[in-house]
Amino acid sequence: MKQRKRLGFTLVELLIVIIIIAVLASVAVPKFNSAWKSGSESRLRQNLKEYRGAIERFHSDTGLYPATMADIRRQSAPATGLDAAGTSQPIPDGSWGGPYVKLYPNTSSYHPDVRTIGYAYSVSGATVGKLMVNSSAFDLNGVPYSTW
Repeated sequence: MKQRKRLGFTLVELLIVIIIIAVLASVAVPKFNSAWKSGSESRLRQNLKEYRGAIERFHSDTGLYPATMADIRRQSAPATGLDAAGTSQPIPDGSWGGPYVKLYPNTSSYHPDVRTIGYAYSVSGATVGKLMVNSSAFDLNGVPYSTW
């Protein structure tokens, strides 16, 4: 009987390789996803720090809080700002030193679940001038984003 020359892999060998790749992928993919979300949370924290710093610089320069988040990136001084009670007051001449940031937060930030993460800028009450995360979601440590 004539022996055939083997030209490829058997079906069993191919299935074993596919199973090994699937097992490795099932271990690696969750780790990559967690690292990606952690990076996104770091970016969100950094954005909050930058925007809050811009609000504080605005307040330090003018003695008032921005009336809107857009005021921290304006090229020229806004006409008014908010005092600690949330009352609109004119910006003192020559006190404005902006723009304080190049970009400002819109309705969402860089985050895996972008539909649930947004910013809330307070313009009234005891929290006037405060920038908070507007979300009911939790970070990787189980802390609500709204407490950041």
